[in-house]
Amino acid sequence: LQEALQALRRFKLTLDIIDLVVLMADAHTKKIFYVNQGALAHLGYTTAELYEMTPLDFEPEMTPAQFDQLLAPLLTGEKTTLVYQTQHRSKFGVFIPVEVYLQYVEVPGQVNCLIEIVRDITDRKQVEEERERLLTAANESKDLLRIVLDATPDWIFAKNTNFRYILVNQGFANTVGLPIEQILDKTDLELGFSEKLVFGDPAQGIRGFRHDDQAVLTTGQEIRNTND
Repeated sequence: LQEALQALRRFKLTLDIIDLVVLMADAHTKKIFYVNQGALAHLGYTTAELYEMTPLDFEPEMTPAQFDQLLAPLLTGEKTTLVYQTQHRSKFGVFIPVEVYLQYVEVPGQVNCLIEIVRDITDRKQVEEERERLLTAANESKDLLRIVLDATPDWIFAKNTNFRYILVNQGFANTVGLPIEQILDKTDLELGFSEKLVFGDPAQGIRGFRHDDQAVLTTGQEIRNTND
């Protein structure tokens, strides 16, 4: 008996020092009968207060019917573990985004229990929200750039090092007579420009697109070609 009690104390000590929320509840009544120190710090309630509560008391997004539906695959043995995201409401009214790992355990001759291991995902959510904000801002900037580029009838375009178009404005597309999406990733020759215009013709004083493209890629300097 003494060895069993010592093992139990070591087990509880381990649960108290891990950086997770651990709680156990009666699978029938849903009433909590064990919480670790992480749960106390996370929710702000005392042990005595939590022992009078169920997980639904601090999961405002979940109704009793929804919780029963969530548990059904565990109770039937269809699943051994469920993972879901929700919010916990602390004693002080603070809403905390969490990820819950839920298990159902049957112990012969004892109370069948639900075990919840909970991870605070506030930092993860903040990163996701910031990424979404940046993506939205980038898309808005991209849309604004497109409006500015398309507002002029002049040609505006960009090519990669293989001389394929990676950006064109509507003015260029109108001249070529093709939708923008059919121009991208094409070369001048593939778009129907003559070899004379692409590679030049010194006899006629035509410098050619390719000459200018290569010069810009090599020097990084602006080049004006009045014959374009």
